[in-house]
Amino acid sequence: MEEKKEMKCSIIQDLLPSYADGICSNDAKELIEEHTSQCPQCREKLEQMKNTSIVARNAANKQIDYLKKIRGAIRHKEQLGKLLLAILTGITFVGLFVRYGGLINYEQIPSAIFSILLLCAAALAGNCQLSGKSKATKIETIVSSAVFIFSLAVNEYIVQYLVASKIPFSFLGLELNQTGPFYTAILKITALIAVILLARNTFGKHKNAYATILNITALVHIAYTNDWLYHMDTPDSCLQEAHGLAISQVILAIAGIIAYALLQKFRKVPSGTEII
Repeated sequence: MEEKKEMKCSIIQDLLPSYADGICSNDAKELIEEHTSQCPQCREKLEQMKNTSIVARNAANKQIDYLKKIRGAIRHKEQLGKLLLAILTGITFVGLFVRYGGLINYEQIPSAIFSILLLCAAALAGNCQLSGKSKATKIETIVSSAVFIFSLAVNEYIVQYLVASKIPFSFLGLELNQTGPFYTAILKITALIAVILLARNTFGKHKNAYATILNITALVHIAYTNDWLYHMDTPDSCLQEAHGLAISQVILAIAGIIAYALLQKFRKVPSGTEII
């Protein structure tokens, strides 16, 4: 008799975890409830399992709530970053259409500082990610590199000619007094391409950290070029500022790309994962 009771208890105890989790059949539920009402040992084990299950569920719920809070904080951070980036980018681009240098003054806010502000806003916005290594991502990086290099090259080319009071686009039949408007148009078109690519990375589904860095440094370079063209007094100061501006933006672009590449490598961050 005692052996049968032990065998029944063993069977019931095997079913207790399913009962405690509420996943057993109705027949098994009735059998367990009938047995535990008569068996103190099995009833005690059932209570222990129920308590353990409640604790586990509470821990799981707390973890879910914590993850929801983290996701909410990340979402708010990204929204704030997108707003700041949109404002700063708007100031930079719209300034190209304002007379007397635009909305940015290179004497009050150095170009490197303004670039860093834009890069920090991009990091908050979640731009410092890399959504895979698809063909489209590679093409976007190449286009962004071309925009950046073009902004540097055309600036150096035109400034050299302007300082020497020569027409840089003589093959187009331009007069010297037409060079300024034509140069400004080139800057605006180049900046527009950089803004479109930057907006794609900020508000689109796919992210490209390298393109973001290049587009920001290109845009700032163009905006500050537009500013100091209105304020340079001598040919020497014009050349000096042109070289200094180009060097500072190149250093920032290279430093940003290297920093992201190292973080991705040493942290072993998979594609599409935010690192900043």
